[in-house]
Amino acid sequence: MNKTIFKIISVIIFLQIICVFDFSLAAQADTPLHIDLDVKDMNIIDVLRLLAEQGQVNIVASRNVQGRVTAKMKGVTVEQALGAILDANNFVFSEENGIVKVLTQQDLLQQEQTEKLITRVFLLKNLKAANLRQALNSMKSPRGRLEIDMMSNQVVITDTREKIQEIEKSILLLDRQLITQAYVLNYAEAKSIQEKLIEIIPKEEAELFVDERTNTLVVRAIPPIVEQISLIIKSWDRRASQVLIEAKILEVSLDKTKGLGISWEYLRSDGDGLNVATDLSAGISGGGTLKIGTLSADEYQVTLRALESSTDTNILSNPRIVAIDNTEANILVGSAEPYLTTYIDKESNTQTEETKFMDVGVKLKVTPKIGKDGYIRLKIHPEVSSARRVAEVNNALAVDTTQADTTVVVKNAETIVLAGLIKDKDTKIKTKVPILGDIPLLGVFFRSKLDSKVKKEIVVFITPYILKANSSQSEQFTRNQAIEHALEEAEGRWGQWEEENHEQE
Repeated sequence: MNKTIFKIISVIIFLQIICVFDFSLAAQADTPLHIDLDVKDMNIIDVLRLLAEQGQVNIVASRNVQGRVTAKMKGVTVEQALGAILDANNFVFSEENGIVKVLTQQDLLQQEQTEKLITRVFLLKNLKAANLRQALNSMKSPRGRLEIDMMSNQVVITDTREKIQEIEKSILLLDRQLITQAYVLNYAEAKSIQEKLIEIIPKEEAELFVDERTNTLVVRAIPPIVEQISLIIKSWDRRASQVLIEAKILEVSLDKTKGLGISWEYLRSDGDGLNVATDLSAGISGGGTLKIGTLSADEYQVTLRALESSTDTNILSNPRIVAIDNTEANILVGSAEPYLTTYIDKESNTQTEETKFMDVGVKLKVTPKIGKDGYIRLKIHPEVSSARRVAEVNNALAVDTTQADTTVVVKNAETIVLAGLIKDKDTKIKTKVPILGDIPLLGVFFRSKLDSKVKKEIVVFITPYILKANSSQSEQFTRNQAIEHALEEAEGRWGQWEEENHEQE
């Protein structure tokens, strides 16, 4: 019994050893053999024999292969070593049926000239045979012949076996079934989609045409490519969400005590209990730099009232503009100032002048980006500029500009406050004594003129509202009614607060 168990265990161990040995041989067979080669001025035939023995390959050299080799290589495959040595000595090799043939360039040319030619007939299914004439003529060898049968739409090629195989691959690639698909885009621009598709799909795989008049993109390609393009266009040609941007631009006159701008910490309606910067969580501070804060609908109305009651405020503009998601919206409150531009033609030495215009005033650029969480990221560029003439430089136009760039994230329907944009404004005040000031000549003594500079601070309130792409007009109208109701409620709270403070006094 013990002898039987011993025999069984011995057989199992023997089989395991055989399996491990076979596995290691298989691994060696799959792994390319690396060799070291160090020869100096050795006959190339001896080097080829050495490579054949080390790499266990069959190598046959032409009688015209002669020369001496000096090489030192480490950790390379036999194919790498063979290719490097033959390339350095202007020889070539080819492999056929497990035998490597080493030839000179002249041997190769002679072999091609004496190689037997074969003839193949290709029936085209999609392309016209005549359209391939130029391409196939450039591919055949000097001994090859090309015939086109227009009636049967066939191509007859006579050439070497290697060239026939090369031409066959090209015909299979070119003679593919092509379909044409037209896409009438609703929202995206066809020209823009075409440029993006060219970056993704090589021009060899698809032809793209654009009709800008009808905003149509036409694609001609094989069915799998057309299906891929259809998915891409479907994902790109979507109605983008829109954002309604309501802005209120105020101009606040600053006296000597407010030379650095509005002190928001101490902004009160009547000096009793209203601190905008803290009580209303505006998050803005005083002091001559760009100030940013956010307000809810109620806080927005209260802040406006406090600002109007505590300062000399002038509403410059109250624009409303709709911007597509991730698209810049521009608002300008100002004027276009003319200026002359001089051009000199060097050839004719003539001078021409052209009148151009520059926008000055209050500029506001807003780019909204709607997040998946319902928040809105606003990239804001406020700019305040004023023009002045420089008498010393031919009354040229000079522009004084205050600008800033900022990005904020707010909830839908929240208000952003931008302040701290200060500019100097020239004012002219004329006074005269009634009747006496109108007397010719003598009236000069009864009239006066005063030129002064007044500092103005621009305060901008921006409120974005997300307009959903699938919402109807009635839903938008209901939303606007809700906003108006909230504003009316805020005004009511303000009146109640004023009455309570009046009773306390």
